[in-house]
Amino acid sequence: MRTLISKLYQIKNSNAIIAMVYVEGSQNGDGTPDLAGVTIKEIGADYVIFTPVGTSGQADELLVCTAQIVSIEM
Repeated sequence: MRTLISKLYQIKNSNAIIAMVYVEGSQNGDGTPDLAGVTIKEIGADYVIFTPVGTSGQADELLVCTAQIVSIEM
């Protein structure tokens, strides 16, 4: 888990766009990513808030528990 948190901070600090984020227990049964084209707005003790690229406002923010993140593709 520490490796994931460390990587998430590196991504956030570089303002990189994450191509795809897959999470455990996805509702997307067809294998599509749960989140695509997002940046990291905030990292908490056990969560990450992602924001889709090109959007603004809190309505578009997506909170994900770090324990549920399966993989991240840049």
